[in-house]
Amino acid sequence: MHRQIEKSAGSVRSKLHATLLACVIGLYLHLLNLSISLGRASVVISVEYAVMMSVMILGYLKFKRIVNPISSVMIFWLALIYYRLGISNRQNELTLQSQVYIYAFIFFYVLGTFFVLRRRLRPFVVHNEKSLYILNVLFAAAVIVACCEFYVFGGFPIVKSMFGGQDIYGEVVGIPIFHYLVMLSAILPAAYYYLYRIGAISKVSFYIFVIASLFIVLNTMSRQLLIFSIILSFFSYSSVNRIDPDRLLFKWAVFAIAAFILLGMSRISAINPNIQALDYLKAYSDVPKEFDVNIFDVTFNLYASLNFNTFQEMTSLTNEVGYGKYFLKPIVGIINFGNVLGISYVEQYDSFRRLGTIVADPVLDFGLLGVIIFSFSYGLVSANIFRLLNSLRSIGVIIIWSTIVYTLLMSVFANFFNVFFSWICVFVGALISISTITLKLGAFFRTKNSIAH
Repeated sequence: MHRQIEKSAGSVRSKLHATLLACVIGLYLHLLNLSISLGRASVVISVEYAVMMSVMILGYLKFKRIVNPISSVMIFWLALIYYRLGISNRQNELTLQSQVYIYAFIFFYVLGTFFVLRRRLRPFVVHNEKSLYILNVLFAAAVIVACCEFYVFGGFPIVKSMFGGQDIYGEVVGIPIFHYLVMLSAILPAAYYYLYRIGAISKVSFYIFVIASLFIVLNTMSRQLLIFSIILSFFSYSSVNRIDPDRLLFKWAVFAIAAFILLGMSRISAINPNIQALDYLKAYSDVPKEFDVNIFDVTFNLYASLNFNTFQEMTSLTNEVGYGKYFLKPIVGIINFGNVLGISYVEQYDSFRRLGTIVADPVLDFGLLGVIIFSFSYGLVSANIFRLLNSLRSIGVIIIWSTIVYTLLMSVFANFFNVFFSWICVFVGALISISTITLKLGAFFRTKNSIAH
């Protein structure tokens, strides 16, 4: 009884924190707009922010949690609002066509999340010895490949960056294909923690696996990979400890943002230790010196909002229809089927390298129709995996859901649904759980209940 009361009180506090945070962000955007653009876009920004918060409330009413498939994509919308502030001189006004694509993505994604299978599974735990075996194989493979890369590179990249005063970000060695095994080490800390908490491994083994895995992740010098590992750890920790994720959201979000900014600052200090990080970022992103903005404003605008400008440049350059070749790019690129199938890719349309947001690939494949089909599909898959997560206490399902959340949070950068690493993570998550949940999933999808709102 006492635990239920404490859980209820924690849930109320998390909702109050979320409401307060939403109000603070809204006020902050208003003041920032007054400071930078003298309030010229205040009405548009205020209305759009109000609509965004209304959609988030709708998502909470639908999924009964603040962390849900709809809220996960709201950072994309927030970046669009930031774009309207015009912090950087690089930003051009979005054309009507670009705005139609962007709002179509938001609308049809949200629409897709409302098509969820009604059938509910009884909660059950998914774990067997194969889970540990698969993770141990991945760990061993990651260590071997990482050691080879460290040897070729001539040391540990993170050490050279922090203490050697070298800008080595673009010099980090990655062995083609096999480097994906190194990247998969990002799932290991959360996975081993889950197994440790359910008694599958000892405390000593847990610390050895986690420390080694984190060291490998840090040496990739990839902030995106670090964020993915944090997201996965967040859901693993909340699931295995039976804690409502909403209660942990604020602390973990602050930690992830701080980690992203600090790793970026370490790279800047390696480039030029005599310059302030804010001054460097302002100059790099073409933000006027007189603008009274902080390092978060400039960082978020540089890495998120400016990508809408790139998206507009990419989609306005061509009327060519790709007919799905950008969706299939991960497979075509890995197995080198491009020459055989007569498929070629132009570098200026590479949405991952250029950071053209999640919308670029669907537009390049099928135009507006592609945006509608793909965004609806993303919403549909996200919502149903979320429902599955609430029934299957499995590190495999947690890996799949975390990959989806990571993809949605990174939607303002590129389409990580079309990245081979995301596909591998989903495959590993399914592989870990498949032997135990096959019968349950069969019953789940054979239900006679139709898909309904």
